[in-house]
Amino acid sequence: MKVAKGDKILLLNSDCLVQPDTLAKCYATNYDVVGCRLTDASGKTSPSTGYFPTLRRVTQLMLFVDNLPVIRKFIDTIHIRDVSRLGKTHKTDWVQGAFVMLKREVYENVGGFDENFHMYGEEVEWQYRISKAGYEIWYYPETQTIHLERQTTKSFGEAYSFIGEMKGYLYFFKSHRPLWEQALLPWVLRFGCLIRIPAWAVWGKWNLVKAYAQNLRNI
Repeated sequence: MKVAKGDKILLLNSDCLVQPDTLAKCYATNYDVVGCRLTDASGKTSPSTGYFPTLRRVTQLMLFVDNLPVIRKFIDTIHIRDVSRLGKTHKTDWVQGAFVMLKREVYENVGGFDENFHMYGEEVEWQYRISKAGYEIWYYPETQTIHLERQTTKSFGEAYSFIGEMKGYLYFFKSHRPLWEQALLPWVLRFGCLIRIPAWAVWGKWNLVKAYAQNLRNI
């Protein structure tokens, strides 16, 4: 972004395959920040947008509330799980960083990613600052990109994404949330890990059991 010269900037993951008309359609919009529909290789829509983290929303996530039938269709959760909600263009809190197009002025006025993040959560924190600066983020599903998800991180092991996301919440709260939420967050994350460990053990998903046990040691 520091060296880009265009009036718009595109951030694109290395594991993405952009559909032919997506770049032109996104460029033609007047959105400050725009993300397209992300799909897997079979064409199934992937969850790729949601609401900014708060203690309530993290608690909903850790207790599986955002996955409950009916509730998931309406809840203001960090990750919108019900992809039936992703069929229409709408203003949102954040879009997944696999494909993000933004006006140059947004970068010039807000800056880029907080480089204290390594991976997971950095686009949410960045778009939080963008939103606070008065810019709007839009989800635009008339455009599409195939995202071969986790292809860039699969060599790091199963625990990597879980640990990265939890660390991302801790850092986000330290930067943007009140002290009382910062104090309670680690306990919410620990409780979420504790209830997942026996759940995955019952299903024989020992790699996930190991991942959440590792999370407990890192929170």
